[in-house]
Amino acid sequence: DFELSHDLQEMSEASMRDLRREQVNLIKLSLSTSFYPMIGLPDPENVRRRTEEAVFITKGAPQTFLHPTSAYSSCPSVVGASDVLIYSQLLETSKMWLMNTTKCPLLVIVLFCSNSIDCNASCTRLLIDNWLEVEVAKRDITLKMLYLTQILRHCLADRLSSLLSSPSGRFREEQPDTTHELPDPAAVDLLPAKLQQLVKDLQDMKTLDDQQLRQQLAAMMEQTVACCFRVPSRSKVLWELLYPSVRGLPQTSMTMKRCMQEARSMVGQDGEIDARSLQSRKGGIKVCSGLRFASLYDGEMVAGGFDSPLQHKISCTRCRESLLMSFEEYLQHVEDCKPREKEKREILEDKKEDGSEAKKSDENHVSRVLYRDVKKEDKAEEHTDKW
Repeated sequence: DFELSHDLQEMSEASMRDLRREQVNLIKLSLSTSFYPMIGLPDPENVRRRTEEAVFITKGAPQTFLHPTSAYSSCPSVVGASDVLIYSQLLETSKMWLMNTTKCPLLVIVLFCSNSIDCNASCTRLLIDNWLEVEVAKRDITLKMLYLTQILRHCLADRLSSLLSSPSGRFREEQPDTTHELPDPAAVDLLPAKLQQLVKDLQDMKTLDDQQLRQQLAAMMEQTVACCFRVPSRSKVLWELLYPSVRGLPQTSMTMKRCMQEARSMVGQDGEIDARSLQSRKGGIKVCSGLRFASLYDGEMVAGGFDSPLQHKISCTRCRESLLMSFEEYLQHVEDCKPREKEKREILEDKKEDGSEAKKSDENHVSRVLYRDVKKEDKAEEHTDKW
């Protein structure tokens, strides 16, 4: 069927022609949007491994390798920490192999292609599709990339929907009636300035012609941002998204236990997270479809393994003590930690009072010693005058 519907000679000639950089970037973007979430992330430990032992992390398999026929198999180090490999399939033999790979910028691809993006209030951590955590050092860069990718994504979606809605298959000048999910106007004031601008521009979406859209999409693929990633456990993902402070609840042991029960109920028998029920219970502010602001816990994570009875090393955020306990025991410690804070304050105040009294007594002692020395000197002078 493929040979009958396509001219193979014309296709072979087209594949041999030289492509401009803009065309290459658009092809990479097309492949990324088609195959996402089939992405391979380079393991940070690859720098300590031999070339043929380079490991890549995917959503379904934590340890995969580059197939020997891959262009990057002879030098996997060209795939840096800020890059990602798009692959067409996983070949399973004695190992799991990535087939037909293409290198793309990590942050651009996950922000442009993902269905769900959650970020913390400081905009330094992003949770992509409830499985991949990306960390960017600078807040301004994160906001800039969020704005750029979301605007171009909505522009491309509007253009495609307009093209598909035409009976003749050609693009129509009039735009279809597309509505974007926008946040409550009262919540917009709580967003950073760049996200407020994103909400405003989505409301007043300007149409781009084909040439402008191609140029901006190709330029977006040139944006390489230094970032690091990790694949957190399901328990940590659920706890971060359901943390009481994120949902506007008091941080008491009862609310924490309730969040733990909700988290356990969202994991199905196959071990996967129920994305629909989780989406409806997330906190933060919904900026647009798929993007939530301040829906991640913005502090030190202490409950990475709350579903395990094993003890972990936990640093209490109240008394600053290093503890070895399970998370259930930590919840009990949180309740007992409040009176400890009061006791410490009272002890510190007592120490301050004792210190001030001791300082006064020391000053009185010094003054008495000085007075006694002065008296001795006066008596010695009187004795010499008599002689």
